[in-house]
Amino acid sequence: MLFFLHLEKSLEEWLNLLGSRATDARRAIEYFYTQSAATTPMVTRVINKSNVCAYKLVADMENLGILKEITGAQKGRVYLFKEYLDLFNFKD
Repeated sequence: MLFFLHLEKSLEEWLNLLGSRATDARRAIEYFYTQSAATTPMVTRVINKSNVCAYKLVADMENLGILKEITGAQKGRVYLFKEYLDLFNFKD
């Protein structure tokens, strides 16, 4: 539980850096809490904004280290909320 609270605090700090996109980023994060991976078109539907807005948001979230792209592809990229997933993959 402590690790989750630390993540939540870090997220708030990162999301505040996004300014007007922070609300959309929060919606995207809520989605990532329920799904292990997502594409930008999925984020577009979640935030209910244009593709351009979603691509910019995903890029910003990736630059902040919130999301990690895992395919290495130019199209059909898949993103993980890696720090959240790492909470479930800890070692003793």
